[in-house]
Amino acid sequence: MPAGLLDLPTRSEGLELVDWIEQSMLLGAVDEQPRIAIVDEFATADPPDDSDVEFAVAEIRRRAAVAPESYPFSTAEDEQVILLARGGRREAYELLVMLSRPDAPWRSNGRHVEAEAHFSVIVEQAARSLFVGARAVRFSRPNVDGRPEQLREAIPWLARQIGVDHGDLGALSEGALDPGVDVVAFTGGGGHAEFIRTTLDVSRHRPRGDVARDALAQMLGFTTTPSARLAVPFALVAEEFARLGLATLDRIALCRCVPARQLASLGAWTPMREFARSEREELVRRMSAPATGTLPDLSRKPRRNRFLED
Repeated sequence: MPAGLLDLPTRSEGLELVDWIEQSMLLGAVDEQPRIAIVDEFATADPPDDSDVEFAVAEIRRRAAVAPESYPFSTAEDEQVILLARGGRREAYELLVMLSRPDAPWRSNGRHVEAEAHFSVIVEQAARSLFVGARAVRFSRPNVDGRPEQLREAIPWLARQIGVDHGDLGALSEGALDPGVDVVAFTGGGGHAEFIRTTLDVSRHRPRGDVARDALAQMLGFTTTPSARLAVPFALVAEEFARLGLATLDRIALCRCVPARQLASLGAWTPMREFARSEREELVRRMSAPATGTLPDLSRKPRRNRFLED
């Protein structure tokens, strides 16, 4: 990987090392990375020991097995070289990485709405795989997928999409816009539904919105409140899943749910791919300047992410 592109992590343990390897290869446009070269990068820092590197390689293999149609990294047959595929898998994963980085240019250059819109497309596609016969619609923003601006009009609109009669809207405040739910997955006639909240915030926090989940369910005509999920572009560790306290679709889960070719078939994919490319190029330009960017702090103990293990 190009020297100086990324600051070296202060430690080299667990999933932090995996993320550092992935992002170094993506940002440096490195197709092949020998295991020995990873250690060499730490010549003046705290180098990874054999168990650190072995865990990183095993985690890359696991992610590739979990999401073979979207995860772009793999290992050579002798497991001495980490490989990064070209094409759709690489582009889709790069988009998720760019949406997750705390120092991503879009966070400071006014492209928040664009970033959120691109992520919502991925989550909508993922929602269609959550249960048999699932359909999905984006619901958080007015004028997306046909959603009316005011919730007083948008809720009956969504009820029609689901095929149910909406309930009483009397408790809905005037001017309410944000339902607190970003994507709704459902089967026709309201047989089953799930509410999905999305966030790109590094805190993993999504504001509650203008209506409580139970109240929204009643207004939509559901007899029971649909279960809730959170979707984020970050690769989470076990402690984070526990802290969030609800089912969460992280980066690897999204890759498992949405094959790269499925994204590439969408009309929205061209601007999504261009967004990721421009973000990567701008981030590399900034990192090449005297004040370099850094990856997440690697000084903590190794942490294993068992969320998607078979």
